[in-house]
Amino acid sequence: MDLIKITELLKSDANYEGLVSEIIKGKPETRVQIIDEAVPFFTASLWKDLQIPILLICPSPEHSRRLHEYLSAWMDGESKPLRFGESEILPYERLTEDLSTSRERLITLDSLVKGNSEPLVIVTSASALAQKTISIKSFKKNSFSYVQGDKVNLEDMANSWQQMGYSFESNVSDPGTVSRRGGIIDVYPIGEDTPYRIELWGDEIDSIRTFDPDSQRSINIVDRFSIGPAKETLISSTSTDEFDRLLSHVDLSQCSPDEITRFNSEIDDLLNGRQIEELGLYSGFFNNGTLLDYFPEDGLVISYRNIDAMNSVWNVEERANQLRMVKENRGEIPLNFPTDRISWNEIEASIEKLKKNIFLMPWGASDLDNNNTRPMPFSSPPLYKGDLNALSVDTSEFTSGGGSVIAITSHHSRLKEILKGLNPSEPPGTGSVTDLDPLSVIPIDTANIGNGFVINTPQHRLTLLGD
Repeated sequence: MDLIKITELLKSDANYEGLVSEIIKGKPETRVQIIDEAVPFFTASLWKDLQIPILLICPSPEHSRRLHEYLSAWMDGESKPLRFGESEILPYERLTEDLSTSRERLITLDSLVKGNSEPLVIVTSASALAQKTISIKSFKKNSFSYVQGDKVNLEDMANSWQQMGYSFESNVSDPGTVSRRGGIIDVYPIGEDTPYRIELWGDEIDSIRTFDPDSQRSINIVDRFSIGPAKETLISSTSTDEFDRLLSHVDLSQCSPDEITRFNSEIDDLLNGRQIEELGLYSGFFNNGTLLDYFPEDGLVISYRNIDAMNSVWNVEERANQLRMVKENRGEIPLNFPTDRISWNEIEASIEKLKKNIFLMPWGASDLDNNNTRPMPFSSPPLYKGDLNALSVDTSEFTSGGGSVIAITSHHSRLKEILKGLNPSEPPGTGSVTDLDPLSVIPIDTANIGNGFVINTPQHRLTLLGD
């Protein structure tokens, strides 16, 4: 059974159904009280019932990674949620860009620009939102489609891809790489599952194939492919006039002679369109967009622990300001050097422009307004920590009282053996969750739903247990 079918149980809860109705009718803002353990399940349920794009904003990178993992389990078999990650590098640092994080962010942006056939679910953190990215205008300007039979100039195409952030290698093995051998060019676009091999006949694209990057063997013949930016920071993203305007505010007077020489050399390279090794330091000159610029206006933004998110952004901003002052005093960076971060106030203003917003409030929140908050029917599950005897006793009592238990675990064979006296069953792939036996064990391999939770609605009492 697909786990997302369990979300059917929420439809018997008046507060949940009222919330869905409010969103459909266009209410711009709703507050919801919910336990932390149920947030991924709740998000998956809204996605299934509303079929609109959802952006889940978490208070910290740790929350973002964990909720993305749990949400992926609930949506397995339906859709794959995306994660828009955050760089660990603070502004003003001369450190190498984290390619895996940048690719993760670009895949999300690419999916939003292309507009997938099914609504996207994106999980991000407040600090990731605060980090500016390539503008949507520049992203589209640096996105191209090629069709078999197109006439191309190989040199111009290769140069264009290099300006889009692709690196030329002897073999294509990772996203963002290109390889050229005579009239054959291999490219691995960001966001694609496999690379493409393009064969030219003169200046015409004769064939396009996908291939396995490990064996280099062809997989399928296709008639077209698309390619977008391979890096978030592109020199072409900012016009010469805008670059000059930003540069006019930069004051090198407090920098050391060596740093002045270094900055002047790097700026000269940038003005002439040449790549530099530490381009990330200059991202404040080129990155003018945010994830919220890409998110569709009819999508739903779910802000989880909003106060904690605000504090997280402020903490990063404070650390960045302290680093800036230290580096300015040491003469390592100029005064008025542009940053690639936006403030919490700017994030809030962008969120308010979107039409559908939910603010998730944890149980016990001090700023809770009970008159304007919809409580969801969840409570925390019992934690057994290996006490299988207590698990067996509690399960027996709960099911005897009319409740149901679903254990979602990778240890399903062992658990069914332990609870065999309670007649556990494995639900079929088809059918409704309302038809399940009092005790069900759903096997999973590597997915993880967390600790689980308890659902209490007028029609259903269900305990969900995870690994």
